[in-house]
Amino acid sequence: MIKVYDFDLIGTDEQIGWARIPLSGQFRDLGDTAEAQINSGLAYSHTRKEEVLEGKFEKVKVVDAQGDVKSYVRIEKMPKYKQLGAPMKLQSGVQYLGIQIVSCSNLPSTDENGYTDGYVVCEWEKMEQKTRVVEKNLNPVFKEKLFFPILLFKFSAEELAKKENAIQIKVYDYDPDGTSDVLGFAEFGIHEISMQKESEIDGTFARFLEKTITLERCRSKSASITLKAWFEPHPLEDDDDEEIFLLPPQEKNKKNIDEIFVTRSTEWRDGIRQCAPRAHRKATALCGFPFSAFDEKSCERFLPCYLMPLAGPLDLQNPKEVFRMVSCVVYESDKDVLDDDGDSWASPKFFLDIKKGDEEDHAILVCNLFLGLSIDAYMCLGHGRVKAEDEFSDEVTIRPTEQMHVWVMTRSQDGSVTFWESMLSKEYHLLKRWKGADCDDEESEESEDENEAASEDQDDDDKMFTAFYEDEEMMNTQHIHSQDIFLQDDELAGMGIGDDGSSDEEEDLFLVKPLVLPPYHSIHCVFNHENVWANLQNLDPVKCLYEIDNAMQWKPFCSFEEGFSPDGDLVEPFYKTPTIPTRLKKDRTAKLKKEILEAVKEGIRDLRDSRMLECKIDEPESKGKGQDKHMQAVLSKGLRLMEDRMLANDERKRDNITARLNSWKGELIKSAPPTNLR
Repeated sequence: MIKVYDFDLIGTDEQIGWARIPLSGQFRDLGDTAEAQINSGLAYSHTRKEEVLEGKFEKVKVVDAQGDVKSYVRIEKMPKYKQLGAPMKLQSGVQYLGIQIVSCSNLPSTDENGYTDGYVVCEWEKMEQKTRVVEKNLNPVFKEKLFFPILLFKFSAEELAKKENAIQIKVYDYDPDGTSDVLGFAEFGIHEISMQKESEIDGTFARFLEKTITLERCRSKSASITLKAWFEPHPLEDDDDEEIFLLPPQEKNKKNIDEIFVTRSTEWRDGIRQCAPRAHRKATALCGFPFSAFDEKSCERFLPCYLMPLAGPLDLQNPKEVFRMVSCVVYESDKDVLDDDGDSWASPKFFLDIKKGDEEDHAILVCNLFLGLSIDAYMCLGHGRVKAEDEFSDEVTIRPTEQMHVWVMTRSQDGSVTFWESMLSKEYHLLKRWKGADCDDEESEESEDENEAASEDQDDDDKMFTAFYEDEEMMNTQHIHSQDIFLQDDELAGMGIGDDGSSDEEEDLFLVKPLVLPPYHSIHCVFNHENVWANLQNLDPVKCLYEIDNAMQWKPFCSFEEGFSPDGDLVEPFYKTPTIPTRLKKDRTAKLKKEILEAVKEGIRDLRDSRMLECKIDEPESKGKGQDKHMQAVLSKGLRLMEDRMLANDERKRDNITARLNSWKGELIKSAPPTNLR
């Protein structure tokens, strides 16, 4: 039970709201300790007089919504015997949805021993609970009951129908390293419970739904899960003491995107072909201009539905640190995660659950966290750049990757653009690629006056396609102003805006060239949590500008001017807000450090033994004057410096750390053991 109060210095503290939250499945087991992130709606109980008969009033208890609560719970010392199942006593007066996970059958083998360590996660109404892990079993039996409180302010069929109908079920294989392999998905509707006959099972009288569901996206086609579901206490009644019966919801095609997006995509691509035929031809030969992607359940989603501003822990506000954290998550292809030959985009919730994924899964989480930090962040779709060597002539050529590649882009107020490549854990900076947000007020006013004067002789349609360049000349009836773009007038050909005649050799933009070229061949689209934009310029990411709101450079998918503004619910995220775990405590970090160090030493011993080489690991002394100079301590110091340099936000700090690293190299040489094994 969580209670929230309003503090009163003199009088009695007033209760603002409360929430009852079952803790089963909420805690992350850290060995000796455990922690949980709680996210729930608050309820407020009070009494009021209502007219029950004409002229007769009685006090009735009413429950109203009262905001949300987010909290962090930590168990400092885990008990010797952990309680499994539902570690809560069902409260009187509270209605629950009960689910018993009975068993799973014919699960695929995921471990080297030929078995799997299965457990089940159930999700409903932003609440999540999980079963215990049944080790080394392809047909695990759980017989575990999970309870979800039904938080309604007024019990009626209409109000209950507003709740999420589908209970989402995921089956995982537990791995000791903290990652999980997904074994399959299943779901059922709460309306199915009220369609059952009343019966008594295990001393409980209710309408029981007993069901065996085949697991989707599972390597074993015969894998299934058996469960029971009911409402407790029975019957589920409204405020008039009449039992609530739920009707089946209207059937929707969950696998395919709404037809209005498909229709709009045709118009959008036709507009791209008319505005920029050359860019359209080149992009179509590769991945084209995508506007949707399939999620982990093979459901097609509009691209902005994958993004939402996601708040991370309060102590994680440095974007470099956010990027570093996500880049450390294990990379694993869709083929290995979902046994899928196609390209599946995982929601951040699913990605954090299994703690592994490919490049778009990493990029989605990075972009969401950047948006949560109020950073102007976008996802980029295009192709990477790879070298290909001819086996006969040994000629090396640069070509695009066969598969579409995804990365993150952020725009800074100084007009620069940064690409964040999570697969390489690297950043690539491009200077002066958009106007930025640091223009002086006087310059802005002058720009407005010039634009107004320049547009007097233009039609409304021409105003929409006004381009700005560095000279004050007329070029193709387009007025040019230096404060809006950073190109010279003779660099127009490289833009490729509607240009279909120039060759690749003629495309040479004199933009500020980066010190390190980003590893991308082409950029076709960018999107954030609101819209998708197609690139109408040169597809080379280094040779184009990122004025996203400029319709000459980027064509929007959702456009009020073109009559396509979908309803808000069609572009909302399709997943529940995931919780980003806080940093590990120092004692837990020290324990992990020790375990990793032992694993590294063991790996070195095994490797040298396999090559029949002598192995001697120089261990630091437990006490002694020379302990600080031991190579292990020196290496740790170097790693900390390298990490600090990677996360440094300014050049001065980075240069300072680089100087310290140079002096550290001398310490490393001095600390080397006297006898070196080869």
